[in-house]
Amino acid sequence: MNELDSMLEQKRKHGVPPKIEGGPLYADGFDAALIGHLIRDGVQVAVYAYRECVDVLMEDCDLSWDNAVDHMEFNVTGSYVGSRTPIFHYFTEEE
Repeated sequence: MNELDSMLEQKRKHGVPPKIEGGPLYADGFDAALIGHLIRDGVQVAVYAYRECVDVLMEDCDLSWDNAVDHMEFNVTGSYVGSRTPIFHYFTEEE
């Protein structure tokens, strides 16, 4: 089992990490892809699994894989809204 599958199994067992009031900015509609939080330059930010975000777009918006990736790159990961901007983690096959 790779790291992504292990992380997804932990999420299935324990649920989505809780959101933190007054803390990080969260990506609307991607709660199922939230994998945690970290501190970047002294600011707490939300961390999402990129592939899970694409899966959400495919299911919720009825998009193809290519269109969902295009949407992620242009509208989601391509947006910077300040120091609390979420991070989208790209798991590799080795992880």
